[in-house]
Amino acid sequence: SRFFTRYRASVVVLIVSHNICLIDTFSNVSGMGCYQSVSYGTAFEEDPLIDDICSTASDDGIKVVLLGSGETGKSTIFKRIALECGNGFDTADKAQYVRPIHENVIESMKILVANQMLQSDRMGFKLKEENKRFAKMIEAIDYDETLSTKLAKAIKSLWNDPSIQRIWAKRSHYQIPDTADYFFSRIDALVKKDYIPSGDDILRCRDRTTGIHKESLEIDKIDYVCIDVGGQTSERSIWVEVFRDIKAVIYLVSLSEYDQLMFEDEKTNRLEDSLLTWDIVVNRKRFEQDAVIPFVLIFNKTDLFREKLELGQSRFSFEGYDGPQQYEAIRKYLIQKFTAKNSQSLPMKTFFMCALSDDIHCVFDAFREYFDCGWD
Repeated sequence: SRFFTRYRASVVVLIVSHNICLIDTFSNVSGMGCYQSVSYGTAFEEDPLIDDICSTASDDGIKVVLLGSGETGKSTIFKRIALECGNGFDTADKAQYVRPIHENVIESMKILVANQMLQSDRMGFKLKEENKRFAKMIEAIDYDETLSTKLAKAIKSLWNDPSIQRIWAKRSHYQIPDTADYFFSRIDALVKKDYIPSGDDILRCRDRTTGIHKESLEIDKIDYVCIDVGGQTSERSIWVEVFRDIKAVIYLVSLSEYDQLMFEDEKTNRLEDSLLTWDIVVNRKRFEQDAVIPFVLIFNKTDLFREKLELGQSRFSFEGYDGPQQYEAIRKYLIQKFTAKNSQSLPMKTFFMCALSDDIHCVFDAFREYFDCGWD
């Protein structure tokens, strides 16, 4: 095909976390909550390591930039690519996830206990007598405490307490990782001396990316280099343009977080932030001057979204939606809302998926189709 003949079948995927400088138009946004107080930081083009990676990539390949707000699943997709399509993780690589997983477990239980204590008097969320001592133990430790057998026993007992379960049922109100229940159910395995994280453990580990991570892989005889670029988690940096010769964009939205607030300011709705950011990304003035850029829009975490709808604990009322609380109806509504922001009519294709389990090859197949013969 003309696409693979022209570009020598070499593709580079740049995965950029939500707090990395990429979009210069944020500098013109005011009155947008958390965006007013962020710092600019250093532009990527001044970093020799990133500049070297970008320069090498642009020699042969097509750059596909992956964007999205925090907690949308960008790192999950990167790790799935590495596990399933790349070189995978050897034992040493897997061992590096032990500490972050332990910290995930402790952090999650500390959040649950703290909110249980806040709600105990007002809502009558009382711990069982034997768990009150465990709650004080959890409250007193640091997030980076070693996950000992003693701590694991306390966490396991607390997790099974009806009061903690009631807080967990309302987890969308708190900043609790949505994979906490998975790790709580595996607490006994996590504290074994010979514990090595499985692929599923690694995918569910919430670890904020720092530095640069690169993965080489081949899909359908096409060579890819996936680059996961991290950044500071203490601030929401303004995104400025730094990557040259971008040929395609993948944008992630967390479908299930329509009733949750951003980690950064606990004021801005996460789905609203995703729509705002999408509006800025897809309407960048630079795209008017470049060759046509195709977009893949991914609504992630469909499994958690369906679960919320089925439980009926939180109505979907995003952007004034007053239709039925049904998956298909909301799905069509969101496609319409996000598509309407594409004022430049750039080519776009939409996927609804669970990044933990659904086939990710469809994304690369879509780009291959576009550059080969276009999208209908």
